[in-house]
Amino acid sequence: MPVCATCLNEIRPPASEACGRCGHALAAPLDEGSRICLHCLAHPAEYDGAVCAAAYEGRGRELIHLLKFRGVRTAAEYWAQRLAALTSELPETPELVTPVPLGKKRQRERGFNQSSEIARRLAKKIDCRYEPHALERQRETRPQSELPLADRQRNLQHAFAADRQRVAGRSVLLVDDVLTTGATARAAAQALCAAGARRVMLATAARADLHQAAPRVKEAVA
Repeated sequence: MPVCATCLNEIRPPASEACGRCGHALAAPLDEGSRICLHCLAHPAEYDGAVCAAAYEGRGRELIHLLKFRGVRTAAEYWAQRLAALTSELPETPELVTPVPLGKKRQRERGFNQSSEIARRLAKKIDCRYEPHALERQRETRPQSELPLADRQRNLQHAFAADRQRVAGRSVLLVDDVLTTGATARAAAQALCAAGARRVMLATAARADLHQAAPRVKEAVA
C-alpha cells in the first residue's frame, strides 16, 4: 500500500464515547452503565449496534479516497484489520457479513465496490460467512454527496432489497466505507429487517458525524 507508517499512525480511533446502538457521539454521560443515546431511547436506530474505525477526516479520509477513487484495494485490508479488532464491541457475533451495494452503473464505472472489498476481508478475519448478494440495489440513485440533507433519505426510498433466504433469522453485519448522515445505513438496515434478519449491526471504516451529538429528541406536540 503506497502509504507510509507515519501517515497510518495519524489515523486515530474515535476519541469520544459513542452510543452502543447507533454509534453517534454521546453528548453527555447517561445513567451509570448506559451507552445508549437519548435519541435511540426514544427512536431506536434501525441497526442494533455500530462500530467504526476512524473519523472521516485527515489521513483517514485520504485513505478512504485512495481505495474509493484511485482503486488502491490494499487499503481495504487496513480498514478490515481495524474493524476486525472492534467487532467484540458489537452486541453479538454476526452470522454473516454483507456490504452496502453500489448501483450497477456506478459499479461498472468504478470497476469494484469499495464496501465489498472491506467486507470480504473483514468476514475472513473474523471467520464469518460472507454474503455479497444478501442485499441488492433495486434502482439507481443519485450520489448522496450531491444532495442536501433533507433529500438524502427520500433518495434511498425503496432503493434496497434483501434476499430472505440468505438473511432470515440471522444476525447480519452490514459494512460500508463511510457514514455521513446515516441515510444509506438506515435504508439498508430496514431492507434487511424487512427480509427477516434477526438482528442488523453496522461496521463502517469511517464516520463523518463523530463530532456531532446524536439528534435531539423532538418534543411531542399536544
